[in-house]
Amino acid sequence: MHQQTTTLVHVWWYALCVIAVVNLGIWSFSTRSFLKRRIGAVITHRWPHVLLSAGYVLGCAFRSVLPRADVQRIVVYDSWLSSVLVGRSVATIAELCFAAQWALLLHELSRDTDHRIGSLLARVVFPLIVLAEVFSWYAVLSTSYLGNTLEQSLWTTTVILLVVALFPLWRKAEGPLRTFLSTSLVLS
Repeated sequence: MHQQTTTLVHVWWYALCVIAVVNLGIWSFSTRSFLKRRIGAVITHRWPHVLLSAGYVLGCAFRSVLPRADVQRIVVYDSWLSSVLVGRSVATIAELCFAAQWALLLHELSRDTDHRIGSLLARVVFPLIVLAEVFSWYAVLSTSYLGNTLEQSLWTTTVILLVVALFPLWRKAEGPLRTFLSTSLVLS
């Protein structure tokens, strides 16, 4: 049984590594396409999205190559890069990049459509996730699952707020923006 479990863990780990490489390739292709497009804002206004998405994709790739369960102190590959401090720091940066990009995108869309509720909620997204990260660090440092519970509750609240803000934008949107917002709402 132990050998079978070890084999399954390795298969899972290899799959995570392959997915990380595929995600990096997709990000690279998408970034080149995004920066070449001539629609919307001037190209310099696109760099925050590129940098924030890079932080998220790289953080996810790191955690795929070196997966760990921080509170339980379990790692697949034992190295200093798998330490709780390094792993949680990478995850925090990645998750803050993700939240900042959503806040920025919601702000831009709300500004362009004069959507006041969206503009207000865009200001709430990032601070809520900062607080979620504080709870995550509490969980990791104290090994108490209460921190994880509070973190996940804040993520859930944030996603609900994003759906509330995106739905009116989706109703007004057309073309590729409507497709993007439809996908975002479904995946939320």
